[in-house]
Amino acid sequence: MIFAVSILSGLLILDKYAVGIFGLSQPLGSGLIFGFIFGDISKSITLGAYLQLLYLATLPIGRHIPPDGELGGITGLAIHVLYPDLPLSIPLFFAILTSLFSSYTDILFRQFNNLLYRKGVAAASQERVGAAIRFHLLGLPVAFLRGFATVLLMLIIVGQINLNSIIWPDAVTVVPIAIGFASGLILFFKLRHIIYLLGGVMLGWIFQFLAG
Repeated sequence: MIFAVSILSGLLILDKYAVGIFGLSQPLGSGLIFGFIFGDISKSITLGAYLQLLYLATLPIGRHIPPDGELGGITGLAIHVLYPDLPLSIPLFFAILTSLFSSYTDILFRQFNNLLYRKGVAAASQERVGAAIRFHLLGLPVAFLRGFATVLLMLIIVGQINLNSIIWPDAVTVVPIAIGFASGLILFFKLRHIIYLLGGVMLGWIFQFLAG
């Protein structure tokens, strides 16, 4: 079962930027697929929606590589379907954890793809069509293995830890708090944003004074 879930996860992560890019690797899309296959659509979509909210604003713009929300979401959903008795806060926690360290493997994957691209271009310039095609297609198994290995590792780790002995907060409480703290750190703890923060506080005091 653990290998079947890991294989499905590896296939889903291909949708991120290797095959299709239909949005199936997004937490909501993955939640629907995991729920349909493993017969728990309601909770899988709920978990996918929580994760989608967390990763909604993380866009890979320019050279910026955000936390890997796709692989993080897939990992969280894989943990849920394999260990359905665990509270949703646990797959939510491991999804966020996975997305953070997977951003580094994503960088390595992109660097490897760039190497394959250069080799493919060199092969095409020498009219070695077969070699150019092989270099082009080699990115697919590498992308699959990145997803498969990551999810398999996290599933093994979760299976070896007695997580039920820990008191976990409710997922409905965790998500808005996490979004709030993340938004606060991004928006306010930058020097160029301090003036807007101070201006907002002053306006709040003024309106409070006028209302009183």
